[in-house]
Amino acid sequence: MEDPYLIYEAFNRIEGVVWIGVAVALPFVVKRVTKRQNIAVFLASFGFILFGITDFIEAPLRGRLPWWLWISKIVCAGFILSCRYIYLGWDRFNFKDWYLIFGMFCLVASGGVIFLQYHLFP
Repeated sequence: MEDPYLIYEAFNRIEGVVWIGVAVALPFVVKRVTKRQNIAVFLASFGFILFGITDFIEAPLRGRLPWWLWISKIVCAGFILSCRYIYLGWDRFNFKDWYLIFGMFCLVASGGVIFLQYHLFP
């Protein structure tokens, strides 16, 4: 393959399609009983669509994401995570929740990638 970034582009485009697929499937897969849960699932679907759009924007950038795209991705992920607590009810918020722990791990990993991108490859 002549251009190794073609794989990066293809991966991001596929990832964008997957996130939009998750957004479409979510209302059919997640059980909703209350109005609050309906709203949470709708908002989460919207968040996944936005996250998929950030992947389509990222695809042609060859791994050099501008700061605003990083912020967009982090805000989308935080928004999607907050939809979990809207769905469950904020009274069930717990720092030991595996979704929250995983989300915090991803945030730290993203911070590391951002640091490496801007400090090792200026």
